[in-house]
Amino acid sequence: MNVSSKNWYTVVCNRAGAVLAVVLLAAWLPAQVPPPSGRVSTVAKVGNDTITSIELDRVLAPYQQQLAERLPPEEVAREMARARRDALKQLIDRKLLMAATKEKDQDMTMPEIEIEKKLDEYRARYATPEDFQAYLDKEGLTKDELRTMISDDLKLKILFQDKIARRVTVLPGELHDYYKLHLDEFTQPAQVHMYQILIKNKPDNKTALLRAREVLKELKAGGNFQQLARQYSDDPKRTQGGDWGLVSEGFFGEDMAPVEQAAFKLHPGEFSGIVPTRYGFHLVYIDRKRAGRVLTEAEAYDDIHAKLFNQKMTAVYEEYLQHLRDKYYVEVLDQQAPAADFSLSDP
Repeated sequence: MNVSSKNWYTVVCNRAGAVLAVVLLAAWLPAQVPPPSGRVSTVAKVGNDTITSIELDRVLAPYQQQLAERLPPEEVAREMARARRDALKQLIDRKLLMAATKEKDQDMTMPEIEIEKKLDEYRARYATPEDFQAYLDKEGLTKDELRTMISDDLKLKILFQDKIARRVTVLPGELHDYYKLHLDEFTQPAQVHMYQILIKNKPDNKTALLRAREVLKELKAGGNFQQLARQYSDDPKRTQGGDWGLVSEGFFGEDMAPVEQAAFKLHPGEFSGIVPTRYGFHLVYIDRKRAGRVLTEAEAYDDIHAKLFNQKMTAVYEEYLQHLRDKYYVEVLDQQAPAADFSLSDP
């Protein structure tokens, strides 16, 4: 089975954790945030290659910005310490993989047409060639350097196919056994396609109830639920006619349980009476209802295959990386990620 580069990166990212979801790509793509100025140091040695503080900072800078926008400074510092270790480990892994592409059994000459296609994708992000060049200048990259980086990434994809993907097989029996042992994963809950009108308790509860009764009166007179929702509702989905889409049992939580219960008692085409909650007064309508059921094995096939394939591929990937770690000299020099605390054997 062919495995796309997207699947590869998904596996790698799952292994690394959510902190640095695109680190293998970000390791060489021009950073959206310029690296901080200051002394450039070597943070790790991998075989005959090195990783510099600039490479590490380029990976971390966008993530640090995101953290700073949503966390207090002390939490940012704690998260960044963990992210720095994870990022450095990912960069080391990339260097190890690049070293493997240079081994004698690998024919890694990239066709120019493939490199040009990828270059065209980057150029297309900018309105003019001048804008593209200005961006490269800002990031301190030449077109030749970008070509080299693209070539390296293509080499990694080929290496992945040769050393990892082709070693992974999921047998029919494994798919069947997983389905039988995990039926709960393939149980679809009952669902209704629900629309809601919410009249909030403003300016007070009594006034809101009177408004809700007026809306209910219009519904009973043949009013269109979605039009009335757009006209009267205080619901976040007002502009969509109160459309909440397919709603499963338990979707809204405890506070909205009475609304959910009212919706599931209806038949398609029916609307409810007034349902009070702490948010105000609700009216609900459904146009579809689907009973809960268990997916057949055939229906679940793709999801099971993807899950088992990725599990096996992650294990093979880790095994191959450990082989490279044992084969090539690796030394961590980063003062903020001491070698004593840096296990290259951790998955």
